Amino acid sequence: MSSSAQSSDVRSPAMPADPPLDLAKALRWVDGDRELLIELVGVLIEDHPRRMDALHSAIQAGDGAAARSAAHSLKGAVAALGADAARERAQHLEDLCAAGRLADIDIPLAQLERETDRLMGFLMTTDWQAQL
Repeated sequence: MSSSAQSSDVRSPAMPADPPLDLAKALRWVDGDRELLIELVGVLIEDHPRRMDALHSAIQAGDGAAARSAAHSLKGAVAALGADAARERAQHLEDLCAAGRLADIDIPLAQLERETDRLMGFLMTTDWQAQL
């Protein structure tokens, strides 16, 4: 992640028309604790590359159980933020892995990557905290 992506001065105060998460749901998840939500987002941003690497490695190794576990972990992380589209895509991937259908995973994986990239971009470039 570049330093400019981390800098608060590059954040836009404008919320997109279709944000990738439901901030009200995310705030409810942490019982209204704004600081906890901000910390949770920081952990998600920091851990996201590791989670995706684990998912890719498991898929490349043909390890359905490890891929299912990685998808499940990612699903839980994005669900806590009310990122329903990312959660649904992670759930679909988890289901495919659990069924041993790794051969069918390319398109769902690409869809999950697009949605989590959209989520990470939103979290790193918008002033979402101002909406809490």
